[in-house]
Amino acid sequence: MSTALFENIVFGPVSSRRLGVSLGVNLLPQHGKLCNFNCIYC
Repeated sequence: MSTALFENIVFGPVSSRRLGVSLGVNLLPQHGKLCNFNCIYC
C-alpha cells in the first residue's frame, strides 16, 4: 500500500470504506507544521 503526499491542508474527496466519500486533513504538510500542539505525531 502506498501513501500519497499532499501539499494542501485539506484535500479530497477521498474514498473511505467506512464513511463513503470524505475530505482529508493533512496534519504535516510539506512546508512545515501548522498547529501549535506538541503531539506525538509531530
